[in-house]
Amino acid sequence: MMVIFRRWLTLVGLMLALAVSLTAHAQPGELSAVVTVVGEGVMLLRAGASNPLPLRVGSVAPLGSGDQLATGVNGRAFVTFPEENRLYLLPDSRYTLQTFAALDGGRFELSASVEGIAIQTFTNAPDDWDYRLETAALTITQPSAHFAVWAIPDRLLETVISADGILTVETPNQPDSVTVSTGEGFFPAFAASVMAMEPPYHAVELLSLALDCDGVVSTGGSDGLRLRRGAALDYPVVGALRDGQSVTIVGTTENGLWFRIPYLTGFGWIFSNLVVTESCGSLPVSPNLVGESNEEISGATAEELTLLEPFYGLPSANPLFYR
Repeated sequence: MMVIFRRWLTLVGLMLALAVSLTAHAQPGELSAVVTVVGEGVMLLRAGASNPLPLRVGSVAPLGSGDQLATGVNGRAFVTFPEENRLYLLPDSRYTLQTFAALDGGRFELSASVEGIAIQTFTNAPDDWDYRLETAALTITQPSAHFAVWAIPDRLLETVISADGILTVETPNQPDSVTVSTGEGFFPAFAASVMAMEPPYHAVELLSLALDCDGVVSTGGSDGLRLRRGAALDYPVVGALRDGQSVTIVGTTENGLWFRIPYLTGFGWIFSNLVVTESCGSLPVSPNLVGESNEEISGATAEELTLLEPFYGLPSANPLFYR
């Protein structure tokens, strides 16, 4: 019994030490958000520290100015600000909180950067926030009530989409800010203006609309054209296309043997010589034998689904994403 009591005291001491270490860096007048971990593989790097702290599922910790939150393959986390305003960080993503402070008149200042995928929601008026969220390709300067950001350059996804409300975004190549309304997205690398979408509002659909390259499967009446996870025969088959089926093409390989096409909220690859296309202009080119690492999560909670549904649909309709 004494051994168990001592272990309990040790555990309490470690938890208190962690709490102190997480909050000691905060400056007077600064605010901290609250991190809640919902998926395995989340790491927290405190401002000025060199070693990240692993956070277990269910962990709750403060996030202050200069802190960085990173998620692994299935890591997901909520970052909650005052009045239950919340950011949801998806797997393989990184969120750096640059500034978070209270302003006069009940307003807040929030600036951050993100790599990967993040979904932001506001329960009170977004206008009450002096907001700035940066990616490599764009900066959101006025948030909407519910929006998502994809900042994944190696997958050609650098987009912002609003599911509820109006946001404004700036890019280095455009002198004026761009307004994105409910059901619209902005893809600065491929389109100079916003595009209206159909739900679910995902970056894959936005890329398809921007490139506007269509084709028709032509297999000569055979069983169908296999859709693979990558541009090689040894990649697994994830679906099949029937003869005569229309497809949208969003990329090709260097040797021109494979086409990249949207599949649910991800991508797959098909033989290009079995697709008839009209002139599509230049398509994004990927290395030969390229594979896809499509977005996916396992064990999504009801709380997560509320934020995910506008962009990924329901699990019954999107088995590629929900595992």
